[in-house]
Amino acid sequence: MKSMVNNIDIKSNFTKVIVSLVLSTLSFVYFCDIRILDPTFNKWLMPGDSETYWLNWLFYQESSLIQIPIFKNYNYGMELSSTIALNDSLPIMAFVFKIFQSLLPVNSQYFGIWIYICFFLQSLFAMKLLNKFSDDSLLIIIYSIFFLLAPIFLWRLWGHYSLMAHWLILGSLNIYFNKDFKFLNWLIIFFFSYLVSAYIAVMMFIIFATDLLKRKFTNQIKLEEIIKLSLIFIVCSFVSLYLIGYIDPGTKLSTSGFGFYKANLLTFFDSNLLWSNIFSDIKSIEGEHEGFAFLGSGVLLLALIFIPLILYKRKEFKLYKVAGLKYFFIISILLLILALSNNIHIADYHLLNIDLPKFIEKTFGIIRASGRMVWIPFYLIYILLFIAIDSFSYRKLSKILIILALTINIIDLNKVSNLFILKTGDIELNYKEVYSGPQHFAQYEYWEKQWESPLKSKEWKNFAKIYNEINYIYPKNRPDNYFILALYAAKNKMSVNFGSFSRVKKQKVKEEIKKLKFMVNNNNYNKNTLYYFNKKSDWELAKRNKKKYDLVEVIDGFMILAPDYFNKSGIK
Repeated sequence: MKSMVNNIDIKSNFTKVIVSLVLSTLSFVYFCDIRILDPTFNKWLMPGDSETYWLNWLFYQESSLIQIPIFKNYNYGMELSSTIALNDSLPIMAFVFKIFQSLLPVNSQYFGIWIYICFFLQSLFAMKLLNKFSDDSLLIIIYSIFFLLAPIFLWRLWGHYSLMAHWLILGSLNIYFNKDFKFLNWLIIFFFSYLVSAYIAVMMFIIFATDLLKRKFTNQIKLEEIIKLSLIFIVCSFVSLYLIGYIDPGTKLSTSGFGFYKANLLTFFDSNLLWSNIFSDIKSIEGEHEGFAFLGSGVLLLALIFIPLILYKRKEFKLYKVAGLKYFFIISILLLILALSNNIHIADYHLLNIDLPKFIEKTFGIIRASGRMVWIPFYLIYILLFIAIDSFSYRKLSKILIILALTINIIDLNKVSNLFILKTGDIELNYKEVYSGPQHFAQYEYWEKQWESPLKSKEWKNFAKIYNEINYIYPKNRPDNYFILALYAAKNKMSVNFGSFSRVKKQKVKEEIKKLKFMVNNNNYNKNTLYYFNKKSDWELAKRNKKKYDLVEVIDGFMILAPDYFNKSGIK
Protein backbone atom coordinates (compact mmCIF):
# COMPACT_ATOMS: atom_id res chain seq x y z
CA MET A 1 0.00 0.00 0.00
CA LYS A 2 2.80 2.36 0.96
CA SER A 3 4.77 1.76 -2.27
CA MET A 4 1.55 2.17 -4.24
CA VAL A 5 0.95 5.63 -2.74
CA ASN A 6 4.59 6.60 -3.28
CA ASN A 7 4.22 5.70 -6.98
CA ILE A 8 1.31 8.13 -7.39
CA ASP A 9 2.25 10.98 -9.68
CA ILE A 10 0.80 13.81 -7.58
CA LYS A 11 1.92 16.31 -10.24
CA SER A 12 -0.69 14.91 -12.60
CA ASN A 13 -3.91 16.95 -12.51
CA PHE A 14 -5.91 13.80 -13.25
CA THR A 15 -4.42 12.11 -10.18
CA LYS A 16 -5.21 15.13 -8.03
CA VAL A 17 -8.82 15.09 -9.22
CA ILE A 18 -9.28 11.38 -8.45
CA VAL A 19 -7.63 11.60 -5.02
CA SER A 20 -9.61 14.76 -4.23
CA LEU A 21 -12.88 13.07 -5.20
CA VAL A 22 -12.18 10.23 -2.78
CA LEU A 23 -11.01 12.42 0.11
CA SER A 24 -13.71 15.06 -0.31
CA THR A 25 -16.49 12.48 -0.57
CA LEU A 26 -15.34 10.78 2.64
CA SER A 27 -15.13 14.15 4.38
CA PHE A 28 -18.52 15.25 3.05
CA VAL A 29 -20.17 12.06 4.30
CA TYR A 30 -18.47 12.46 7.70
CA PHE A 31 -19.92 15.94 8.23
CA CYS A 32 -23.13 16.10 6.19
CA ASP A 33 -26.35 14.20 5.68
CA ILE A 34 -26.04 13.08 2.04
CA ARG A 35 -29.70 13.92 1.40
CA ILE A 36 -28.73 17.57 1.01
CA LEU A 37 -27.53 16.62 -2.49
CA ASP A 38 -31.21 16.16 -3.38
CA PRO A 39 -32.51 19.53 -4.73
CA THR A 40 -35.99 18.73 -3.36
CA PHE A 41 -34.71 18.22 0.24
CA ASN A 42 -34.93 21.71 1.73
CA LYS A 43 -36.03 21.70 5.40
CA TRP A 44 -32.41 21.55 6.56
CA LEU A 45 -31.97 25.15 5.39
CA MET A 46 -34.22 26.36 8.22
CA PRO A 47 -33.77 28.11 10.56
CA GLY A 48 -30.90 30.57 10.27
CA ASP A 49 -29.30 32.84 7.71
CA SER A 50 -29.50 30.05 5.16
CA GLU A 51 -33.29 30.32 5.07
CA THR A 52 -33.10 33.81 3.56
CA TYR A 53 -30.38 32.75 1.09
CA TRP A 54 -32.80 30.07 -0.06
CA LEU A 55 -35.67 32.59 -0.23
CA ASN A 56 -33.59 34.78 -2.54
CA TRP A 57 -33.23 31.85 -4.94
CA LEU A 58 -36.95 31.02 -4.81
CA PHE A 59 -37.89 34.56 -5.84
CA TYR A 60 -35.06 34.85 -8.37
CA GLN A 61 -36.57 31.94 -10.31
CA GLU A 62 -39.32 34.30 -11.50
CA SER A 63 -36.93 36.97 -12.76
CA SER A 64 -35.80 37.28 -16.36
CA LEU A 65 -32.71 35.34 -17.36
CA ILE A 66 -31.62 38.26 -19.53
CA GLN A 67 -31.57 41.45 -17.44
CA ILE A 68 -29.08 43.98 -16.11
CA PRO A 69 -27.93 43.44 -13.45
CA ILE A 70 -28.17 39.74 -14.23
CA PHE A 71 -29.04 38.83 -10.64
CA LYS A 72 -31.58 41.57 -9.93
CA ASN A 73 -34.30 40.14 -7.68
CA TYR A 74 -37.19 42.62 -7.78
CA ASN A 75 -39.91 40.24 -6.57
CA TYR A 76 -38.13 39.84 -3.23
CA GLY A 77 -38.51 43.26 -1.64
CA MET A 78 -39.75 45.15 -4.71
CA GLU A 79 -38.66 48.78 -4.15
CA LEU A 80 -36.34 47.62 -1.34
CA SER A 81 -34.93 44.73 -3.32
CA SER A 82 -31.32 44.21 -4.25
CA THR A 83 -29.50 41.51 -6.18
CA ILE A 84 -28.93 37.96 -4.92
CA ALA A 85 -25.20 38.73 -5.14
CA LEU A 86 -25.58 41.20 -2.26
CA ASN A 87 -27.48 38.61 -0.23
CA ASP A 88 -25.04 35.66 -0.30
CA SER A 89 -27.29 33.46 -2.42
CA LEU A 90 -24.52 32.09 -4.66
CA PRO A 91 -25.18 33.71 -8.06
CA ILE A 92 -23.10 31.06 -9.83
CA MET A 93 -25.41 28.26 -8.62
CA ALA A 94 -28.57 30.32 -9.09
CA PHE A 95 -27.69 30.95 -12.73
CA VAL A 96 -26.97 27.28 -13.46
CA PHE A 97 -30.15 26.11 -11.70
CA LYS A 98 -32.23 28.77 -13.45
CA ILE A 99 -31.24 27.26 -16.81
CA PHE A 100 -32.72 23.93 -15.67
CA GLN A 101 -35.58 25.56 -13.77
CA SER A 102 -38.31 23.77 -15.76
CA LEU A 103 -37.00 20.40 -14.52
CA LEU A 104 -37.11 21.40 -10.84
CA PRO A 105 -39.88 22.07 -8.32
CA VAL A 106 -40.41 25.69 -7.27
CA ASN A 107 -38.99 25.03 -3.79
CA SER A 108 -35.75 23.38 -4.97
CA GLN A 109 -32.35 24.13 -3.45
CA TYR A 110 -28.77 23.98 -4.72
CA PHE A 111 -26.87 24.57 -1.48
CA GLY A 112 -26.22 20.87 -0.79
CA ILE A 113 -24.57 20.37 -4.18
CA TRP A 114 -22.56 23.55 -3.61
CA ILE A 115 -21.28 22.25 -0.27
CA TYR A 116 -20.05 19.06 -1.92
CA ILE A 117 -18.36 21.10 -4.68
CA CYS A 118 -16.58 23.14 -1.99
CA PHE A 119 -15.31 19.99 -0.25
CA PHE A 120 -13.96 18.72 -3.56
CA LEU A 121 -12.29 21.98 -4.61
CA GLN A 122 -10.90 22.55 -1.11
CA SER A 123 -9.10 19.22 -1.40
CA LEU A 124 -8.00 19.76 -5.00
CA PHE A 125 -6.54 23.24 -4.51
CA ALA A 126 -4.91 22.23 -1.22
CA MET A 127 -3.02 19.45 -3.00
CA LYS A 128 -2.05 21.74 -5.87
CA LEU A 129 -0.75 24.29 -3.36
CA LEU A 130 1.21 21.79 -1.28
CA ASN A 131 2.71 20.37 -4.46
CA LYS A 132 4.48 23.72 -4.94
CA PHE A 133 6.50 23.07 -1.78
CA SER A 134 7.06 19.30 -1.97
CA ASP A 135 7.26 16.31 -4.33
CA ASP A 136 6.45 13.78 -1.62
CA SER A 137 3.07 12.38 -2.78
CA LEU A 138 2.19 10.62 0.47
CA LEU A 139 3.05 13.66 2.56
CA ILE A 140 0.99 15.94 0.30
CA ILE A 141 -2.07 13.66 0.31
CA ILE A 142 -2.07 13.12 4.07
CA TYR A 143 -1.44 16.74 4.94
CA SER A 144 -4.05 18.00 2.46
CA ILE A 145 -6.71 16.30 4.59
CA PHE A 146 -6.05 18.90 7.30
CA PHE A 147 -7.35 21.52 4.84
CA LEU A 148 -10.57 19.52 4.52
CA LEU A 149 -10.82 19.40 8.32
CA ALA A 150 -9.90 23.07 8.83
CA PRO A 151 -12.35 24.44 11.42
CA ILE A 152 -12.63 27.82 9.63
CA PHE A 153 -13.82 25.93 6.53
CA LEU A 154 -16.19 23.53 8.33
CA TRP A 155 -17.63 26.23 10.59
CA ARG A 156 -19.43 27.75 7.58
CA LEU A 157 -21.53 24.58 7.39
CA TRP A 158 -23.59 26.31 10.07
CA GLY A 159 -25.25 28.38 7.37
CA HIS A 160 -22.93 30.77 5.48
CA TYR A 161 -22.50 28.45 2.51
CA SER A 162 -21.03 31.05 0.13
CA LEU A 163 -18.20 31.45 2.65
CA MET A 164 -17.28 27.78 2.26
CA ALA A 165 -15.47 28.75 -0.93
CA HIS A 166 -12.07 28.73 0.78
CA TRP A 167 -10.84 26.99 -2.35
CA LEU A 168 -10.83 30.45 -3.96
CA ILE A 169 -8.31 31.58 -1.33
CA LEU A 170 -6.23 28.44 -1.92
CA GLY A 171 -6.54 28.96 -5.68
CA SER A 172 -5.24 32.52 -5.26
CA LEU A 173 -2.30 31.23 -3.26
CA ASN A 174 -1.57 28.75 -6.06
CA ILE A 175 -1.28 31.67 -8.48
CA TYR A 176 0.72 33.72 -5.96
CA PHE A 177 3.31 30.99 -5.37
CA ASN A 178 3.59 30.20 -9.08
CA LYS A 179 7.03 30.78 -10.56
CA ASP A 180 5.64 32.98 -13.34
CA PHE A 181 3.07 35.76 -13.07
CA LYS A 182 -0.30 34.53 -14.40
CA PHE A 183 -2.48 37.59 -14.94
CA LEU A 184 -5.13 35.75 -16.97
CA ASN A 185 -5.49 33.21 -14.17
CA TRP A 186 -6.08 36.09 -11.77
CA LEU A 187 -8.85 37.53 -13.95
CA ILE A 188 -10.57 34.14 -14.25
CA ILE A 189 -10.49 33.31 -10.55
CA PHE A 190 -11.68 36.81 -9.63
CA PHE A 191 -14.67 36.45 -11.95
CA PHE A 192 -15.61 33.23 -10.14
CA SER A 193 -15.17 34.93 -6.78
CA TYR A 194 -17.60 37.70 -7.79
CA LEU A 195 -20.15 34.98 -8.56
CA VAL A 196 -19.62 33.48 -5.11
CA SER A 197 -18.67 35.89 -2.30
CA ALA A 198 -17.58 39.52 -2.10
CA TYR A 199 -15.84 38.86 1.23
CA ILE A 200 -13.59 36.23 -0.29
CA ALA A 201 -12.97 38.47 -3.31
CA VAL A 202 -11.62 41.16 -0.95
CA MET A 203 -9.15 38.66 0.56
CA MET A 204 -8.12 37.54 -2.91
CA PHE A 205 -7.53 41.13 -3.96
CA ILE A 206 -5.06 41.54 -1.09
CA ILE A 207 -3.19 38.44 -2.27
CA PHE A 208 -3.29 39.73 -5.87
CA ALA A 209 -1.89 43.13 -4.86
CA THR A 210 0.84 41.39 -2.87
CA ASP A 211 1.66 39.27 -5.92
CA LEU A 212 2.09 42.41 -8.05
CA LEU A 213 4.40 43.97 -5.46
CA LYS A 214 6.38 40.77 -5.06
CA ARG A 215 6.93 40.53 -8.83
CA LYS A 216 8.05 44.17 -8.87
CA PHE A 217 10.52 43.73 -6.00
CA THR A 218 11.95 40.60 -7.64
CA ASN A 219 12.23 42.41 -11.01
CA GLN A 220 9.82 40.06 -12.80
CA ILE A 221 7.58 42.91 -13.98
CA LYS A 222 8.13 46.65 -14.35
CA LEU A 223 6.17 49.48 -12.77
CA GLU A 224 4.63 50.49 -16.11
CA GLU A 225 3.30 46.96 -16.57
CA ILE A 226 1.85 46.95 -13.05
CA ILE A 227 -0.03 50.16 -13.82
CA LYS A 228 -1.29 48.75 -17.11
CA LEU A 229 -2.39 45.43 -15.55
CA SER A 230 -4.01 47.22 -12.62
CA LEU A 231 -6.10 49.35 -14.99
CA ILE A 232 -7.20 46.26 -16.94
CA PHE A 233 -8.08 44.54 -13.67
CA ILE A 234 -10.11 47.54 -12.42
CA VAL A 235 -12.07 47.84 -15.69
CA CYS A 236 -12.79 44.09 -15.88
CA SER A 237 -13.79 44.03 -12.22
CA PHE A 238 -16.04 47.08 -12.50
CA VAL A 239 -17.88 45.63 -15.51
CA SER A 240 -18.25 42.24 -13.79
CA LEU A 241 -19.43 43.75 -10.51
CA TYR A 242 -21.97 45.93 -12.31
CA LEU A 243 -23.38 43.11 -14.43
CA ILE A 244 -23.56 40.73 -11.46
CA GLY A 245 -25.22 43.35 -9.28
CA TYR A 246 -22.81 44.48 -6.59
CA ILE A 247 -22.97 48.09 -7.76
CA ASP A 248 -26.53 48.97 -6.83
CA PRO A 249 -27.32 52.70 -6.47
CA GLY A 250 -28.93 53.52 -3.14
CA THR A 251 -27.61 50.47 -1.35
CA LYS A 252 -25.57 51.33 1.72
CA LEU A 253 -22.25 49.52 1.45
CA SER A 254 -20.79 50.60 4.78
CA THR A 255 -22.63 49.32 7.82
CA SER A 256 -22.07 48.69 11.52
CA GLY A 257 -20.14 45.71 12.82
CA PHE A 258 -16.46 46.62 12.59
CA GLY A 259 -14.94 46.23 16.05
CA PHE A 260 -17.70 43.77 17.01
CA TYR A 261 -17.42 40.96 14.45
CA LYS A 262 -13.72 40.49 15.03
CA ALA A 263 -11.05 38.03 16.11
CA ASN A 264 -9.62 37.39 19.56
CA LEU A 265 -5.88 37.35 20.24
CA LEU A 266 -6.24 33.69 21.26
CA THR A 267 -8.47 32.71 18.36
CA PHE A 268 -6.03 30.09 16.98
CA PHE A 269 -6.25 28.15 20.27
CA ASP A 270 -9.93 28.58 21.16
CA SER A 271 -11.91 25.38 20.55
CA ASN A 272 -15.18 27.18 21.37
CA LEU A 273 -16.54 24.20 23.38
CA LEU A 274 -17.29 22.35 20.15
CA TRP A 275 -14.18 21.78 18.07
CA SER A 276 -12.04 19.73 20.43
CA ASN A 277 -12.19 17.55 23.51
CA ILE A 278 -8.42 17.88 23.91
CA PHE A 279 -8.06 21.66 23.83
CA SER A 280 -10.42 23.44 26.18
CA ASP A 281 -12.64 26.42 25.47
CA ILE A 282 -11.17 29.88 25.95
CA LYS A 283 -13.63 32.56 27.00
CA SER A 284 -14.34 35.13 24.33
CA ILE A 285 -16.89 37.87 23.79
CA GLU A 286 -20.00 38.26 21.65
CA GLY A 287 -19.31 38.79 17.95
CA GLU A 288 -15.98 36.97 17.92
CA HIS A 289 -17.51 33.93 16.25
CA GLU A 290 -16.76 35.73 12.95
CA GLY A 291 -13.07 35.72 13.85
CA PHE A 292 -13.11 32.05 14.86
CA ALA A 293 -9.87 30.39 13.67
CA PHE A 294 -9.13 27.37 15.86
CA LEU A 295 -6.27 25.56 14.14
CA GLY A 296 -7.56 22.09 14.96
CA SER A 297 -6.18 19.61 17.46
CA GLY A 298 -4.08 17.76 14.87
CA VAL A 299 -2.33 20.87 13.57
CA LEU A 300 -1.74 22.18 17.11
CA LEU A 301 -0.20 18.85 18.14
CA LEU A 302 2.08 18.92 15.08
CA ALA A 303 3.05 22.50 15.91
CA LEU A 304 3.90 21.50 19.49
CA ILE A 305 6.20 18.79 18.12
CA PHE A 306 7.84 20.62 15.21
CA ILE A 307 8.28 24.16 16.58
CA PRO A 308 10.89 22.96 19.13
CA LEU A 309 12.58 20.98 16.34
CA ILE A 310 12.63 24.07 14.12
CA LEU A 311 14.24 26.09 16.89
CA TYR A 312 16.72 23.29 17.64
CA LYS A 313 17.64 22.61 13.98
CA ARG A 314 16.84 25.98 12.41
CA LYS A 315 19.50 25.58 9.71
CA GLU A 316 17.68 22.52 8.45
CA PHE A 317 14.33 24.31 8.14
CA LYS A 318 15.09 26.86 5.43
CA LEU A 319 11.69 28.55 5.22
CA TYR A 320 13.29 31.74 3.92
CA LYS A 321 14.18 29.98 0.68
CA VAL A 322 10.53 29.72 -0.43
CA ALA A 323 9.97 32.46 -3.01
CA GLY A 324 7.40 35.04 -1.99
CA LEU A 325 6.87 33.64 1.51
CA LYS A 326 8.19 36.72 3.31
CA TYR A 327 5.78 39.04 1.48
CA PHE A 328 2.88 36.73 2.24
CA PHE A 329 4.00 36.61 5.86
CA ILE A 330 3.97 40.42 6.11
CA ILE A 331 0.51 40.76 4.58
CA SER A 332 -0.79 38.01 6.87
CA ILE A 333 0.39 39.92 9.93
CA LEU A 334 -1.33 43.07 8.68
CA LEU A 335 -4.55 41.14 8.06
CA LEU A 336 -4.36 39.60 11.52
CA ILE A 337 -4.22 43.13 12.94
CA LEU A 338 -7.26 44.07 10.82
CA ALA A 339 -9.08 40.96 12.05
CA LEU A 340 -8.41 41.94 15.66
CA SER A 341 -9.86 45.41 14.81
CA ASN A 342 -9.54 48.46 17.02
CA ASN A 343 -11.30 46.68 19.89
CA ILE A 344 -8.79 44.10 21.14
CA HIS A 345 -9.48 41.29 23.59
CA ILE A 346 -7.34 38.46 24.92
CA ALA A 347 -9.83 35.81 25.98
CA ASP A 348 -12.60 37.85 27.64
CA TYR A 349 -10.18 40.48 28.96
CA HIS A 350 -10.45 43.85 27.21
CA LEU A 351 -6.93 44.87 26.29
CA LEU A 352 -7.53 48.19 24.52
CA ASN A 353 -9.85 50.16 22.29
CA ILE A 354 -8.42 52.54 19.68
CA ASP A 355 -10.60 55.44 18.55
CA LEU A 356 -10.62 55.69 14.78
CA PRO A 357 -11.42 58.71 12.61
CA LYS A 358 -14.96 58.52 11.18
CA PHE A 359 -13.83 58.08 7.58
CA ILE A 360 -11.60 55.10 8.49
CA GLU A 361 -14.40 53.53 10.53
CA LYS A 362 -16.79 53.93 7.59
CA THR A 363 -14.23 52.42 5.21
CA PHE A 364 -13.77 49.38 7.46
CA GLY A 365 -17.57 49.23 7.75
CA ILE A 366 -17.67 48.02 4.13
CA ILE A 367 -16.11 44.71 5.15
CA ARG A 368 -17.96 44.84 8.51
CA ALA A 369 -16.94 41.37 9.78
CA SER A 370 -13.19 42.05 9.78
CA GLY A 371 -12.66 38.91 11.90
CA ARG A 372 -12.88 36.85 8.72
CA MET A 373 -9.59 38.34 7.56
CA VAL A 374 -7.93 35.91 9.97
CA TRP A 375 -8.46 33.18 7.36
CA ILE A 376 -5.34 34.19 5.41
CA PRO A 377 -3.03 34.11 8.48
CA PHE A 378 -4.70 30.79 9.35
CA TYR A 379 -3.68 29.24 6.02
CA LEU A 380 -0.21 30.78 6.31
CA ILE A 381 0.26 28.77 9.52
CA TYR A 382 -0.86 25.59 7.72
CA ILE A 383 1.59 26.27 4.88
CA LEU A 384 4.53 27.12 7.17
CA LEU A 385 3.99 23.98 9.19
CA PHE A 386 3.88 21.84 6.04
CA ILE A 387 7.10 23.38 4.68
CA ALA A 388 8.78 22.76 8.03
CA ILE A 389 7.64 19.12 8.10
CA ASP A 390 8.76 18.62 4.50
CA SER A 391 12.18 20.07 5.39
CA PHE A 392 12.65 17.60 8.24
CA SER A 393 15.27 15.00 7.33
CA TYR A 394 13.55 12.11 9.14
CA ARG A 395 10.76 11.55 6.57
CA LYS A 396 9.42 8.29 8.00
CA LEU A 397 9.08 9.82 11.44
CA SER A 398 7.38 12.90 9.94
CA LYS A 399 4.78 10.76 8.18
CA ILE A 400 4.12 8.66 11.28
CA LEU A 401 3.59 11.83 13.32
CA ILE A 402 1.27 13.35 10.69
CA ILE A 403 -0.83 10.18 10.43
CA LEU A 404 -1.06 10.04 14.23
CA ALA A 405 -2.03 13.73 14.44
CA LEU A 406 -4.55 13.31 11.63
CA THR A 407 -6.17 10.31 13.32
CA ILE A 408 -6.47 12.24 16.58
CA ASN A 409 -7.90 15.22 14.68
CA ILE A 410 -10.58 13.13 12.95
CA ILE A 411 -11.65 11.47 16.19
CA ASP A 412 -11.59 14.81 18.01
CA LEU A 413 -14.04 16.24 15.44
CA ASN A 414 -16.64 13.60 16.24
CA LYS A 415 -18.79 16.09 18.16
CA VAL A 416 -18.72 18.50 15.20
CA SER A 417 -19.54 15.67 12.81
CA ASN A 418 -22.60 14.64 14.83
CA LEU A 419 -23.81 18.23 15.09
CA PHE A 420 -23.64 18.97 11.37
CA ILE A 421 -25.18 15.66 10.35
CA LEU A 422 -28.12 16.46 12.61
CA LYS A 423 -28.33 20.03 11.30
CA THR A 424 -28.20 19.03 7.64
CA GLY A 425 -30.66 16.18 8.20
CA ASP A 426 -34.09 16.12 9.82
CA ILE A 427 -33.65 19.44 11.58
CA GLU A 428 -37.32 19.62 12.52
CA LEU A 429 -36.78 16.49 14.64
CA ASN A 430 -33.29 17.42 15.85
CA TYR A 431 -33.96 21.09 16.56
CA LYS A 432 -33.56 21.01 20.34
CA GLU A 433 -30.40 18.94 20.19
CA VAL A 434 -28.77 21.09 17.50
CA TYR A 435 -29.70 24.47 18.96
CA SER A 436 -28.99 23.67 22.60
CA GLY A 437 -25.25 24.25 22.12
CA PRO A 438 -23.11 27.38 21.77
CA GLN A 439 -24.61 28.16 18.35
CA HIS A 440 -28.17 28.56 19.68
CA PHE A 441 -29.93 31.67 18.45
CA ALA A 442 -33.12 32.57 20.30
CA GLN A 443 -34.63 34.51 17.41
CA TYR A 444 -35.32 31.29 15.55
CA GLU A 445 -37.24 29.57 18.32
CA TYR A 446 -40.52 30.06 16.49
CA TRP A 447 -39.64 26.96 14.48
CA GLU A 448 -39.39 24.80 17.58
CA LYS A 449 -43.12 24.37 18.11
CA GLN A 450 -44.33 24.20 14.53
CA TRP A 451 -41.99 23.40 11.67
CA GLU A 452 -44.67 23.35 9.06
CA SER A 453 -46.15 26.64 7.88
CA PRO A 454 -48.88 27.97 10.20
CA LEU A 455 -50.85 29.19 7.17
CA LYS A 456 -53.53 26.49 7.34
CA SER A 457 -56.77 28.38 6.65
CA LYS A 458 -58.54 27.91 3.30
CA GLU A 459 -58.27 31.64 2.51
CA TRP A 460 -54.56 31.31 1.72
CA LYS A 461 -55.34 29.19 -1.35
CA ASN A 462 -57.72 31.86 -2.59
CA PHE A 463 -55.25 34.66 -1.85
CA ALA A 464 -52.67 33.05 -4.13
CA LYS A 465 -55.17 33.02 -7.01
CA ILE A 466 -56.42 36.58 -6.49
CA TYR A 467 -53.41 38.71 -5.48
CA ASN A 468 -50.06 39.37 -7.17
CA GLU A 469 -48.16 40.63 -4.14
CA ILE A 470 -48.06 40.91 -0.36
CA ASN A 471 -47.34 44.22 1.32
CA TYR A 472 -46.05 44.42 4.86
CA ILE A 473 -47.24 47.44 6.82
CA TYR A 474 -44.66 48.72 7.47
CA PRO A 475 -41.60 47.15 5.83
CA LYS A 476 -38.15 46.99 7.39
CA ASN A 477 -35.18 44.66 7.18
CA ARG A 478 -36.08 41.20 8.53
CA PRO A 479 -39.46 42.08 10.10
CA ASP A 480 -41.49 39.73 12.32
CA ASN A 481 -42.91 36.67 10.55
CA TYR A 482 -41.19 37.72 7.33
CA PHE A 483 -40.05 34.21 6.44
CA ILE A 484 -43.43 32.50 6.75
CA LEU A 485 -45.15 35.04 4.49
CA ALA A 486 -42.22 35.35 2.06
CA LEU A 487 -42.00 31.57 1.60
CA TYR A 488 -45.74 31.43 0.95
CA ALA A 489 -45.38 34.24 -1.60
CA ALA A 490 -42.40 32.61 -3.34
CA LYS A 491 -44.20 29.27 -3.70
CA ASN A 492 -47.20 31.07 -5.18
CA LYS A 493 -45.21 33.39 -7.46
CA MET A 494 -46.21 36.56 -5.59
CA SER A 495 -44.00 39.59 -4.98
CA VAL A 496 -43.31 41.01 -1.50
CA ASN A 497 -42.20 44.44 -0.25
CA PHE A 498 -40.19 43.01 2.64
CA GLY A 499 -37.46 40.47 3.35
CA SER A 500 -34.04 40.00 4.86
CA PHE A 501 -31.22 41.86 3.16
CA SER A 502 -27.54 42.17 4.02
CA ARG A 503 -27.36 45.69 2.61
CA VAL A 504 -30.49 47.89 2.90
CA LYS A 505 -31.52 50.97 0.93
CA LYS A 506 -32.50 53.07 3.94
CA GLN A 507 -33.83 55.96 1.88
CA LYS A 508 -36.02 53.56 -0.10
CA VAL A 509 -37.38 52.13 3.17
CA LYS A 510 -38.39 55.62 4.32
CA GLU A 511 -40.04 56.37 0.98
CA GLU A 512 -41.96 53.09 1.01
CA ILE A 513 -43.19 53.65 4.58
CA LYS A 514 -44.33 57.17 3.70
CA LYS A 515 -46.24 55.90 0.66
CA LEU A 516 -47.94 53.13 2.66
CA LYS A 517 -48.89 55.47 5.51
CA PHE A 518 -50.60 57.76 3.02
CA MET A 519 -52.46 54.77 1.59
CA VAL A 520 -53.59 53.50 5.03
CA ASN A 521 -54.75 56.94 6.18
CA ASN A 522 -56.71 57.46 2.95
CA ASN A 523 -58.05 53.91 2.76
CA ASN A 524 -56.74 53.63 -0.79
CA TYR A 525 -55.51 50.03 -1.03
CA ASN A 526 -54.43 48.31 -4.23
CA LYS A 527 -56.99 45.65 -5.18
CA ASN A 528 -54.26 43.32 -6.47
CA THR A 529 -52.29 43.39 -3.22
CA LEU A 530 -52.72 41.45 0.01
CA TYR A 531 -51.80 43.43 3.15
CA TYR A 532 -50.33 42.20 6.42
CA PHE A 533 -50.45 44.54 9.43
CA ASN A 534 -47.93 44.26 12.21
CA LYS A 535 -49.11 47.35 14.09
CA LYS A 536 -52.40 47.19 16.03
CA SER A 537 -53.32 50.87 15.57
CA ASP A 538 -53.07 50.65 11.77
CA TRP A 539 -54.99 47.40 11.83
CA GLU A 540 -57.82 48.98 13.83
CA LEU A 541 -57.95 51.85 11.32
CA ALA A 542 -58.21 49.37 8.43
CA LYS A 543 -61.08 47.60 10.21
CA ARG A 544 -62.96 50.88 10.72
CA ASN A 545 -62.50 51.81 7.04
CA LYS A 546 -63.44 48.36 5.75
CA LYS A 547 -65.23 48.43 2.39
CA LYS A 548 -68.14 46.21 1.38
CA TYR A 549 -66.20 43.37 -0.31
CA ASP A 550 -63.01 43.61 1.77
CA LEU A 551 -61.86 40.77 4.03
CA VAL A 552 -60.35 42.21 7.21
CA GLU A 553 -59.65 39.41 9.67
CA VAL A 554 -57.02 37.75 11.80
CA ILE A 555 -56.16 34.59 9.85
CA ASP A 556 -53.89 32.03 11.49
CA GLY A 557 -52.57 34.76 13.76
CA PHE A 558 -51.93 37.27 10.94
CA MET A 559 -53.79 40.59 10.72
CA ILE A 560 -54.82 40.51 7.07
CA LEU A 561 -56.60 42.96 4.75
CA ALA A 562 -57.67 41.44 1.44
CA PRO A 563 -59.18 44.25 -0.71
CA ASP A 564 -62.28 43.32 -2.72
CA TYR A 565 -61.82 39.69 -1.65
CA PHE A 566 -65.45 38.58 -1.66
CA ASN A 567 -66.08 40.16 -5.04
CA LYS A 568 -62.97 38.62 -6.63
CA SER A 569 -63.38 35.16 -5.08
CA GLY A 570 -67.14 34.90 -5.59
CA ILE A 571 -67.56 33.90 -1.95
CA LYS A 572 -70.59 35.42 -0.22
